[in-house]
Amino acid sequence: MNSPQDKFHQYLAETEDLASRINPLRSDNPKADLQESVFDTLGAHPQTQLIAFGASRKACEVYEATYGEKPSVHQLASAHKAILNVLENKVPSAGNGSLILEHEQTSTADIPVRNIFLGLVLPATLMSITSRLTTPFPSNPDHADIYRMFIRAASNWQGYSVGDIIDEDFSGGYGNMDVYHPIGTGNGTLTSFNATTNFNLVRERVKILVNMEELGKDDGNGNLVGTAQLNGTTCSLVGATVDYTTGAISLTTNNPIPNGMVIEAKVDVDIEANPDLIPKIKYDISKFEVFPHESVIGAQYTLQAMLNLSRNYGQNMASVASRNLLNLITANTDRVIIRDMFKGAVGKKTFDAQLPTGLSVDQHYPTVNYVLEAMSQELVARNKKAGLFAMVCGPTLSRFFKAQVRMGLMALAPNYRNVPQPHFVGRYGGIEIYEDPQLPATEGVGIAKGEDYFRTGYYSSIAVPYMPFKHAVMEDLKYKSTLYGKQFRDFAPIDGRLYFMKFEVLNF
Repeated sequence: MNSPQDKFHQYLAETEDLASRINPLRSDNPKADLQESVFDTLGAHPQTQLIAFGASRKACEVYEATYGEKPSVHQLASAHKAILNVLENKVPSAGNGSLILEHEQTSTADIPVRNIFLGLVLPATLMSITSRLTTPFPSNPDHADIYRMFIRAASNWQGYSVGDIIDEDFSGGYGNMDVYHPIGTGNGTLTSFNATTNFNLVRERVKILVNMEELGKDDGNGNLVGTAQLNGTTCSLVGATVDYTTGAISLTTNNPIPNGMVIEAKVDVDIEANPDLIPKIKYDISKFEVFPHESVIGAQYTLQAMLNLSRNYGQNMASVASRNLLNLITANTDRVIIRDMFKGAVGKKTFDAQLPTGLSVDQHYPTVNYVLEAMSQELVARNKKAGLFAMVCGPTLSRFFKAQVRMGLMALAPNYRNVPQPHFVGRYGGIEIYEDPQLPATEGVGIAKGEDYFRTGYYSSIAVPYMPFKHAVMEDLKYKSTLYGKQFRDFAPIDGRLYFMKFEVLNF
């Protein structure tokens, strides 16, 4: 049976290294490998190649032009796995047991409708702003296992106790064999001091420090020698010794150590003689089982309308209706996730835009940077992983940042235009600014996000891409179309909400 560590590393292999596993070409560019693999999978059906290569490649180009970087491995892996879930018949039915539309049964312009929708999976992923603000991951259609790993001290060493978390926020020193050992503090009278480390010491690696100034060091034969000027007084070691086996240090100086000066020994531990002192770590790995949420939207239209559209315009009503539903659900997904982030955000920062007496707009507005920096530092302090990455704003808050474009502080996205759905606005310094018209006008949510799976506060991934269902035309002569999909969208286990904080602009 695999150990927790083995399972954890297997999980990483199935996510971070997915590109190299599924692409037989395997270059040194995982993102490019995975991107080509997505196209290759979609292009398996000859009649779908134009849609897959056209729409998906264009989406990747637009994404790179917008954000200045290629889609992440996480986004590509999530889209690729969602497509495979359908192609490998892992989702033959949905909530009510109805079969997902069979590609042999329904087509438009001789292109299977199912494959049209698969060709839209990657574009829909990259058009969604929340796929950039969250952690997408490849998953099965019914559930996923999320692993969280913590590194803990398994030894009492350098001020750490067994069980203490060792992460990016720890104070350092764990694992270092050069250590400081306290000896005493001068009082202006004492000339003799003694201390014992109780572990073996490396020869010629023992230094005696007074207020971090070197007073002397060992000669490799157990003698401590040296002289230093301490507050204008010359102090020399006289008959000072060190026992390399026991770590006993005996100091004698010709003049007293000045009052308040701290005396320490900087020593190297002889780990060959004391291998049991090698500090150890242990992996504390927790597994969380998460489940996707369903999305279902239906539409209906008359058989007469369907026939007229086909006769007059040569288009299939089912395809047209389904595409409109897809656009609706894509925007809806962004809003649902943003609402979660805003609702679950912990804490709040504000900035008063009212001009203080004597200050101009150009002088006052840029001081919002101080608030944003404080916000970022607080986010890092509490989630231990990442600072402020992006802000999703209500319309007034978004306008506040856009008002600083002329100051050179805000850079709008290429070809930016305001739209009534969640969208990318640009960058304020290094912070990405988005707008969601449905958020409270003057408020927004600050989002911390790092590079990997354990530096984000929200998991969002496609389990089942939105696919159409086939319904029979009944006596009412109405064709009913239902779009069904599943998506993971939840805060990360344990500390997810700590990556989010509200922000509000006042008097703007």
